[in-house]
Amino acid sequence: MSYNSNEALQQQDKSYEIYHFSTDDGDWYYTSNDSDVDVGGHTYTHVAIKRSGYIKELSPTVPTISITAPITVPFSNYLVATPLLPITVEITKYFDDGSSGLIFIGKVKDISFEKNVASVRCAMKNTILRNIIPRTKFQSYCNNDFCDDACGLDVADYTKSGCVITGVSGIELTSDDFAEDANWGGDFTNGYVKFGSDRRFIAKHDEANKKIYLQFAFDGIEATDTVDLVMGCDKSPATCKAFPKSEHVASVDNFEHFQGFPYMPFNNPALG
Repeated sequence: MSYNSNEALQQQDKSYEIYHFSTDDGDWYYTSNDSDVDVGGHTYTHVAIKRSGYIKELSPTVPTISITAPITVPFSNYLVATPLLPITVEITKYFDDGSSGLIFIGKVKDISFEKNVASVRCAMKNTILRNIIPRTKFQSYCNNDFCDDACGLDVADYTKSGCVITGVSGIELTSDDFAEDANWGGDFTNGYVKFGSDRRFIAKHDEANKKIYLQFAFDGIEATDTVDLVMGCDKSPATCKAFPKSEHVASVDNFEHFQGFPYMPFNNPALG
């Protein structure tokens, strides 16, 4: 029986869904089935994952669905990373007779946590037509992301690699490599730290006490593990004019790549 025929039945056979989450860094495979399933050469792991309902091709005002899963699921831990990389979501429904149909494809918009459950809101792929173009905003701070193509700086030049962790306490990491370093100008506040393929936003870098404070804690990190620190940018004109030096390059004037309007007035003269 075809997928459409199964969908049309008033009393449907048993069915399950598979969820494929993908980024440039990796893929995650999960299923709502009561056991793991192998599809297309990939094993979809059974977890307590489910989604909300949505209206397909009937109402343009309902372009999202919500997916919930235990916070212990690896992709949930990945999603707390900042900056958040684009994540594609594909959901396919299978019936016991083997018929299947792709029922959703889109992007993760945001994530929230409550107790031990992560809730991921996803937008359908066709909502890309609603994006604001051009995306540059009239603002005094830079529109670029640090080290993107428009920024012009190379992230490898501003990555401090192989920092050995000596202490872990929740969101607080300690390392002698976090101390003030004559080879690096400025601190790593507003940057991020990489542990394996995972990354976390650095809310504060305390050079005097050799500590960094993360927005969210890493899972499984221990003393003697190594991490990489990536410098951040506050997107101000002053920082762009003299970006802090690293051990690879001296302080650089990158203002020619600044995409903002540093001299725009904050007060509207028409309003008095």
